[in-house]
Amino acid sequence: TANQPTEASVNQEQESCASCRFWKVTDVRNLTGTCRLNPPVIVERLFDGHDDIDHDVWMATRHPITNDDDWCGKWERKA
Repeated sequence: TANQPTEASVNQEQESCASCRFWKVTDVRNLTGTCRLNPPVIVERLFDGHDDIDHDVWMATRHPITNDDDWCGKWERKA
């Protein structure tokens, strides 16, 4: 029915990422986002070359990606 809550609206009423002040939605369709509680972490990937000596390292930073219904012990209600 029209008055039934959606999954997203239920998650926003619970102590979950969706209702946390540190969470930023990045994909509405898949209900995922990033946790901004802490600074981004370094993500490092090693790309091997054709022998044991040659390789390239690619580094970037990322905030943790979480689902809207995930939770942790540092949740704070959105203002």
